[in-house]
Amino acid sequence: MYILVSVPNQQKIYIGTTMNLAHRLQQHNNGTGAQESHDPRYLPWAIGAYICGLAHMNRIERMCLEQDWKMMVQC
Repeated sequence: MYILVSVPNQQKIYIGTTMNLAHRLQQHNNGTGAQESHDPRYLPWAIGAYICGLAHMNRIERMCLEQDWKMMVQC
């Protein structure tokens, strides 16, 4: 699980999950990442935070944690 921060606009963030953070960051920065990160006004993205050690959680638990993180960041 990770938070990306737009370098030109630090108010814009993206939260997602991946097994390979370096590869996923590259995808976001070359336009093949998630739809929400495609806007060229927000490129490039930088890693703002990440959580590791979630292998004990199943996919649904990780998705719930991602949603909780998104809600907390929006407050």
